[in-house]
Amino acid sequence: MYHILFKCDLQEICKLSDLEVLWVLLSGAAHDMDHPGNNNLYEQKSRSKLALLYNDQSILENHHAASFFFLMDNSQHDCDIFAELTLTERLDARKMIVENILCTDMAKHAQIQSEMKAIVELGESDRKLDQDNKPNILKAIVHATDIGNPTRKFDIAMPWAKCIVKEFFDQGDRERQMGLEISMLCDRNTVNFAKSQIGFISFVIQPYFSIMSKLVPKLEYTT
Repeated sequence: MYHILFKCDLQEICKLSDLEVLWVLLSGAAHDMDHPGNNNLYEQKSRSKLALLYNDQSILENHHAASFFFLMDNSQHDCDIFAELTLTERLDARKMIVENILCTDMAKHAQIQSEMKAIVELGESDRKLDQDNKPNILKAIVHATDIGNPTRKFDIAMPWAKCIVKEFFDQGDRERQMGLEISMLCDRNTVNFAKSQIGFISFVIQPYFSIMSKLVPKLEYTT
């Protein structure tokens, strides 16, 4: 997130204030807070407490955002970084951070991509990335940083790819033990690691970052 803000000029493109920069950085830092190592479908199928609490709607993303703000409100830890802000600033911060985290739900990927494509198709003077469309592009960029591991250098991306695939396979093992249908990409007996990554890059990463690089030109290296 820091790299895109300052090395790819997002701060300048969106004319972000210092506080808005902080909110975006916190969105990235908190977006997977207290992640249980399962995806939303698993939570739903296993009828977990989180699924019940959030009514099957962006289950984990709601949990991540709530966990972050519970931490801020926990006087025992004395880590409320919003304490010196005005009420308006606190509300603005919460609104942006919650919206950014909720938009990391992969179920919203196609919608976000479609929204960004619509902005790209506007003339540059009509895109209003520093005005009306600022919240939209910030959400899209936080989502990009969440899924963007394959855009890193190979020696960095590979270990993290192995970690996420291990997490998928561990979920598949639990689903098998519970007699549940094994989720897509989670069956260690049938999923090929290399092919799964190539598919993710081809059908998710490359199309998404191609669009985003039209709005943040220095992201072109990712395509």
